[in-house]
Amino acid sequence: MTSKERFQAAIAHKTLDRIPVAEICFWPETIERWRKEGLPASGEPADYFGLDKIAIFGFDCSLRLQEKVLEETSEWTIAVDKNGVR
Repeated sequence: MTSKERFQAAIAHKTLDRIPVAEICFWPETIERWRKEGLPASGEPADYFGLDKIAIFGFDCSLRLQEKVLEETSEWTIAVDKNGVR
């Protein structure tokens, strides 16, 4: 089964070859370690481990205000974010 067929069958409560297995995020530090341990430099970890493909869509629910740095030192930064929070 393809990833798409597997997810569609799972949602429809049909028989599967295996349950869908996916990961939405790999930490960069983890990928760096895996590369040192033999993960090929090219390609995606999901392909290497045989995980199912899924699409993740982000949603920006902020007020989309202009981000501004108000004050910055070597120790801290005061800024206004997309929601106007200082």
